[in-house]
Amino acid sequence: MHIACHHAPDGLHLAVSDEGLPMPDLQAPLGLPQEIDRPVCDLPEGGFGWFLIRDLAKDLSYRRLAQENRIDLRLPVGLP
Repeated sequence: MHIACHHAPDGLHLAVSDEGLPMPDLQAPLGLPQEIDRPVCDLPEGGFGWFLIRDLAKDLSYRRLAQENRIDLRLPVGLP
């Protein structure tokens, strides 16, 4: 896995790549919210990651280049 980032006036830009299997249908998951109106012991083990990414990130894109997955996104945070 490789992560590159840089801060710009419009936020933190990230490029994440790996050589894993392609995403299903060559698309990033929708990241639908999980049902959480239940006891903690009945909550799903996973399924929250893509929801958080889609909720926090802007300009999200996924593409498959040769044998590599690439996700680019921007987190709209200000400069320190």
